[in-house]
Amino acid sequence: MSSGAPRSDRAAPQRPAWYRGFIAACLMSADLTPELGKIRKAVRVVCGELDAATPPAPCRLLAERIAGASYIELPGCGHCPLLEQPDSFLAAIADFLQPADAAA
Repeated sequence: MSSGAPRSDRAAPQRPAWYRGFIAACLMSADLTPELGKIRKAVRVVCGELDAATPPAPCRLLAERIAGASYIELPGCGHCPLLEQPDSFLAAIADFLQPADAAA
């Protein structure tokens, strides 16, 4: 039977240090940049101006390398725009999430 506690209140499964190191090394060494040109879907990249985890420069590059992608940078925002500036974030994605026939 479930405890009913939200998932965030439960302890995360612990992984061995070697596993965490392996996954980190894989993620750090993976360069998928050549694959960006293959994306054929609409993409909007939203980045916080103060984001230290995924800084604006690589986010802009990501948007530049995906045909037709758009880029929006949120001033004064860090890594979690939805939590830090929910109204700005929702405004940044609102038109992007509307169905194409609704915009006409």
